[in-house]
Amino acid sequence: MKLTYRYAIAAIVMAFALFLLTPTLLPQSMSVPGTSRINLGLDLKGGVQLTLGVDTDKAVRSALVNSGQWLRQKAGEAGIAVIGPRSAAGGQELVLARSGQLDAFLALVHKDAPQVVPGTPLTGADGTVRVPYAFTPAYVKQTRELAVDQVLRTISSRIDQFGVAEPDIRKQQGDRILIQLPGLTNVNRAVQLIERAADLSFHLVRDDVAQGYLPPGVAYYPMQGKEGTQGGMRLALDAAPLLSGKDVADARPGFDDKNRSIVSLSFTPRGAALFETATGENVGKRLAIVVDGTVHSAPQIQEKIAGGTASISGQFTPEEAQDLAISLRSGSLAAPVHVLEERTVGPALGEASITSGILAALIGTLAVMIIMPLRYGWSGMLANGMLLCTLTLLMGGMAALGATLTLPGIAGVVLTIGMAVDANVLIFERIREELALGLRPVQAIRAGFERANLSIVDSNLTTIIVAAILYQFGTGPVRGFAVTLTLGIIASMFSAIFLCRIAFDTWMKRTDGTRLNMHGPMELRALSGYLSHFPFLKRVKHVGALTALLVVLAISVGVWRGGIQYGVDFSGGVATQVRFEHPVSDKAIAEALAPLHLEGLLTQQYGDDDSVWLLRFGMPDIPAQQLGETLLRHLDTVDNGGAATLDRLETVGPKVGDDLRSSALEAIYYALLLITVYISGRFEQRWGTAALLAAALTGTMLTLQWAGVPTEGRILAALGLTLFLCWRFRLSFAAGAMASLIFDVTTTTSLLVILGQEIDLNIVAALLTIIGYSLNDTIVIYDRIRETLRRENPESPRPLPEIIQEALGDTMSRTLLTAGTTLAAALALFLLGGPVIYGFALTMLIGVFMGTLSSLFVAAPMLPLFGDTADFKSAVTLEVFERPGANGVV
Repeated sequence: MKLTYRYAIAAIVMAFALFLLTPTLLPQSMSVPGTSRINLGLDLKGGVQLTLGVDTDKAVRSALVNSGQWLRQKAGEAGIAVIGPRSAAGGQELVLARSGQLDAFLALVHKDAPQVVPGTPLTGADGTVRVPYAFTPAYVKQTRELAVDQVLRTISSRIDQFGVAEPDIRKQQGDRILIQLPGLTNVNRAVQLIERAADLSFHLVRDDVAQGYLPPGVAYYPMQGKEGTQGGMRLALDAAPLLSGKDVADARPGFDDKNRSIVSLSFTPRGAALFETATGENVGKRLAIVVDGTVHSAPQIQEKIAGGTASISGQFTPEEAQDLAISLRSGSLAAPVHVLEERTVGPALGEASITSGILAALIGTLAVMIIMPLRYGWSGMLANGMLLCTLTLLMGGMAALGATLTLPGIAGVVLTIGMAVDANVLIFERIREELALGLRPVQAIRAGFERANLSIVDSNLTTIIVAAILYQFGTGPVRGFAVTLTLGIIASMFSAIFLCRIAFDTWMKRTDGTRLNMHGPMELRALSGYLSHFPFLKRVKHVGALTALLVVLAISVGVWRGGIQYGVDFSGGVATQVRFEHPVSDKAIAEALAPLHLEGLLTQQYGDDDSVWLLRFGMPDIPAQQLGETLLRHLDTVDNGGAATLDRLETVGPKVGDDLRSSALEAIYYALLLITVYISGRFEQRWGTAALLAAALTGTMLTLQWAGVPTEGRILAALGLTLFLCWRFRLSFAAGAMASLIFDVTTTTSLLVILGQEIDLNIVAALLTIIGYSLNDTIVIYDRIRETLRRENPESPRPLPEIIQEALGDTMSRTLLTAGTTLAAALALFLLGGPVIYGFALTMLIGVFMGTLSSLFVAAPMLPLFGDTADFKSAVTLEVFERPGANGVV
C-alpha cells in the first residue's frame, strides 16, 4: 500500500478516536445528546452495587395456579365440574367431581393448554378424581426467563424515576440481576424501593366477621401503622379483590386537606368502571387498600365514587409516599427479589482512588518513556509516540463503547502502558539483529517487521483469549478490567504494526534510507550476554525443587492459619473500611462492636496510620439496610471527639461467595484449556487433535460436576488429564506452555498465601492477566525456536537443547526489556495505587517475575522431553522468511 494511503488511514483512525474522546473531555453540562462518554465506576465515584436474586420458583408456582384457574373456567364452560386448583405434593392439582369426565378433561387440557402436563390421576373413595399437573420443562424455563425480564424492566423503571444518574442494570446467570447506582448516597431507601413487590389490591372489609371465626373466602390482613403493623392488629377482608394494581393507570404523591402525605391513584377506563360499580354496590361498607399484603387504609364508602380516582392514606413520610407512587407506577414485580450481595463505596474513597490511580498511571508512563530512549535512542522516542497513540486509541474505544472506568480498569491502563511497548521492543530488537547482519536500514526495517509481526499477533491473541474469559466469568470491576485490557491490546497492535511502520518508512524516505538510530546508552550487553549463556536447561531440576519447597511452605502456612484466606467475594460475609478522625486501636474497635456479637471479627490496619481499618466478619443477624447505621452507631464511641465514616461496605451471601469462587477457578482452568488448544493448532498445526482434547476435557469437567465432585477437585483432575493427553499425543509446545502457566499460578498463589494476602476477585483478575503476560513471553521464545529449527541442516542438525539455548539468548534482550517496563508500571501501581488495588498490584509484581522465570526455566526447557531436533523439525510447520542481502536472498 502506498505511503499516502497509509497516511490517510492513520489520520482518519486517530481523528476518529479523538472525536469519540471529546465528550469525555468536556464537562458533563456540555455533553451532546446521543454521544457516549467514559463513565466512572462505583469505586471511583462512590455509590452502591447490588446483586439481586429473583425467586423464579414462586413465579412458576403463581403461573401454575393461574393456569389451573383458567383450566377450571374452561372446563366449566364445557360442562366439566372441576374443583381447585389446590396445593399438592410437588405442585398443584385439580379435582374432578365425576370420574366419568376424566377423558373429556384430559382432551381439553391437551387441546387448550399444551404447556400443562397432567400427572397420574388418583380416584378417591367418594368418586372424585385428583389430577396433579405441572408445566413442560421448556415452559418452566420460559416462565423463569420472562419473570426475570419483567423484574428487570420494573426495577429499571423504578430506578429511572428515582433519579439515579447513569445506572447500570443487567441480567446475570442464575436468575440474578446486577444493579450499579453510582453517586447514590441513600442506599437504604433505594434498596427498599427495589425490593418492594408493589402488589396493590382493593378488598371489602368484613366487619360482620367475629374475631376467631373465619368463614370461607375471608382472610386476615395486618394493619399498617406508624411503626409497622399496629401491635398485631388485623382486619378480616374478602380474599378475592375487587380491583388489582393492573387497573391503576398512574400514581402520584400528594397531600390531603390536613397536609398529610398520600398517594393519589388514577384508574384505567376498565378500572374506573369497576371501581365505580364496586363503590356503588357497597355504600356504607369499608374498602381496604392493601399494598404487599398490608392494609394501609380502610375508609368507609360514603357514596358511589365516579371519576376514576382514589387515594392511599397512612402514616407516610413524603419520601415514603413518593417511593410507593414510583413502585405502583412501575407495576408489581413478577417474582420476589432478595439482595444477595451489596457493595457500597463512599465518595471520599472514590476521590482518593481517582487521585492514586491517575498518579500511578502517570508515574508508570513516565518510567516506560524513560526506559525506551535509553535503550533505542531516537527510535525509543518513536516508541513513546506510539505509546501516546495507543492510549488515545484505548480511551477513544472506551468512549465509543460507553465503558465504565473502574479502579481495576485504571490498573488495566497502567499495565497496557507497560505491555504496549512489547510489540515495539520485538520489532526494534529484530531490526537491530538485521542491521548487525549487514542489511541496509530499509531492508532491516522490512525484515524486522515481517519477522516480529507473527510473534506479536500470536502473543496478543492469547492475551485476548484470557480477557474474554475474564469478561465471561467476571463481574463488575473485573469486567471493566477485561474491556480495558482487550482495547489496550488491539490499540497497541495497531500502533506498533501500522503506525510505527509508517513512521519508519517516512524516515527512510526523508533520509534516502541511509540513517537509522537504533541504539541508546543502555545496551544491556553484559547482563544479556551473561544470561544468554546461562544454562537454563540444566537448572530445571533446581527450579522444580524450589517450586515444590515453596508450595509445601505455602500449604504449611495455610494450614497454620486455618486455610486459604478468601476475601469476602468468595467466603461470604461482611467487609467494611472504616475511617476515624484520629488514630484508634484494634482493641477499642473490638470492644465497641462486642455487643453486636459479630462472628469471626477480624481487624486490619489500612494506610499509614491507625485511623483507617478494614473489618471482616460473618453475616450478622441484622437487616442489610440497617447494617451500616448500626455499625456507625457503635463505632462513634471509639474515637473520642471524632466521628467514624464508612468508606465502603460489602455484604456477600454465602451462596454468592461459593458461586464466585467456583466461577473464578473455572475461569482460570478454561483460560488454560483454550490456550492449550490455540498453541496446539498454531504451533504444531494439529487443530483436530486440539479440538478433540478440548471436547474430552470439557466432557470430563461436566461428568465430574454431575458426579458431585467439588470445583477444586474437578479442576485438579482436568489439569492432570490435560498434561497427560498433551504427553500422550505429543503436543510438546502445548504441554510446555501449560506447565509454565501452572507454575505461574501455583508459585504466585503460594507467595500470596505466605504473605497473608486475601484471595478475592481482583486477585483472580491479576492471575489471569499473568497467564496472558507469561504466555506472551513464552510464545516469543517458541517462535524463535521454530525459526532456529528451520535454519538447521537436516543432515546434521544440532541437539535440541543447544537450539533452545540459542533461542533463549536471541530473545534475552526483549525478555529483559518487556519484564522491565511491565514491572515498572506494576511497581508504580503497587506503590501509588492505594489500598483498594494493593492486592492486585502485589499479585502483578510477583506474577510478572514468576512469568519471566517460567518462560526461561519451564516452557522451553520442557521441549527436549518430547523428542530430538529431527522430531520437532518434521512436526512443526514453519513460515518461510526471506532475508534480502546485498546480492540477493540470504
